[in-house]
Amino acid sequence: MKQPRFIVFDGLDGSGKSTQLSWLAQWLTEQRIDFVATKEPGGTEFGSEIRNILLNPKLKLEPEVELMLFAADRLHHVEEVILPNLAQGNWVLCDRFVESTYAYQSFGRELGTGVVEEINRVTGLNIESDITFWLDVDYEVSRSRLLNLDRIEQEDRFFFDRVRKGYEYLHQQDPKRIIKVDGNRDAETVHREIRAKISERF
Repeated sequence: MKQPRFIVFDGLDGSGKSTQLSWLAQWLTEQRIDFVATKEPGGTEFGSEIRNILLNPKLKLEPEVELMLFAADRLHHVEEVILPNLAQGNWVLCDRFVESTYAYQSFGRELGTGVVEEINRVTGLNIESDITFWLDVDYEVSRSRLLNLDRIEQEDRFFFDRVRKGYEYLHQQDPKRIIKVDGNRDAETVHREIRAKISERF
């Protein structure tokens, strides 16, 4: 049976996650590797409805409500998309996963890591990526790449400074799996580095 891989792209909005996922998908196609590309929130029809709520700039949500909505999306997404594809031997490329929740809710919203760990325990979401590419970008670079800011993107710099510290914390805890990539550089350079690391690892 083919060896499935679970590859996640994470980081601030504007870090280049979607672009790098798309380019890697093209490369995997050239290598004749079967894969599915997905995202959080919104990787399922149910998730798309949750995404509309979470990112609606007209809504105000308590941090705990926001966290639970993300958790509901992830539980459904894992059961409906991620696990079935891995079971079939497919690679799964995902734009955001649990690292986003730690960075944005535990650190950005200052809810602490314990609450996310407890949600993962209760829901049985103990799945983790083979590799998470953390595309680290400066706040100014992130802002310059964004248009029509959604509800979360409208937060102030102090929020995103905390989010970035959250990613740094996660990287330091598991540097082999959560790989820090300088996303301030041009997309082609970043893609070459990501492709090289995947070739080296797998």
